Amino acid sequence: MNYGGIINPAVARLCLVNLIIPAVGGAVTLGLSGTFGSGSGVETDVNIFNSSTISVIKNNFENSATLGTNLTYNNATGFNRAWAVAGKRGGFTVTLNEDISLLKNGGPLASGLDEGETGGAFVGFTFDNGMSIFAGTEIFTGKPTQYPKTQSSKYPGFVNQTDAQQQFNVGRTFLKIENAPSIGNIRFDYSGESQMWSQNIIHDYFDYFYVVRAKVLTI
Repeated sequence: MNYGGIINPAVARLCLVNLIIPAVGGAVTLGLSGTFGSGSGVETDVNIFNSSTISVIKNNFENSATLGTNLTYNNATGFNRAWAVAGKRGGFTVTLNEDISLLKNGGPLASGLDEGETGGAFVGFTFDNGMSIFAGTEIFTGKPTQYPKTQSSKYPGFVNQTDAQQQFNVGRTFLKIENAPSIGNIRFDYSGESQMWSQNIIHDYFDYFYVVRAKVLTI
């Protein structure tokens, strides 16, 4: 049996924020991750922070687990920090990234602010010929009016935000195919306020103990 690890010390990305929010802008992310596994399997990307991230690090393990954190700056909400975990078994991968923190004021891996590139999850499968299929959800959230967060008097049950920051409460659900024979790469995105469903499910059932209501308004 083959055992080992991969350290990914500085994965930086530059992408257009308007892929996920209805405004032109930019974001830069600096990430650190470690992958540990066993066996030799199909080659997959180590990509745990965003479905648009391009990673030069490859995972050749048959079975593995990845843990990482990242610091992102965007011109809509500023800095945010999120953790990420991923698992691989054969060609099947599952990835989860979130800025949720169990510590009230955030911790070393995540800010706990629930804003900016808030989080996402996707599942994928890579075939022996290198073709991959991924599907998932990603969330971008505007800033609240203050910390700790307060409940909106205008919209009871939702966190208080300015009208401008409410416009950044947008999610996307996606399906992408990579390295397909004769096709190459193709991607389908459904973006909009209705695609905040994954974040609102989290806050409906796992609300932070120190937030009045973390659910955000979509109008």
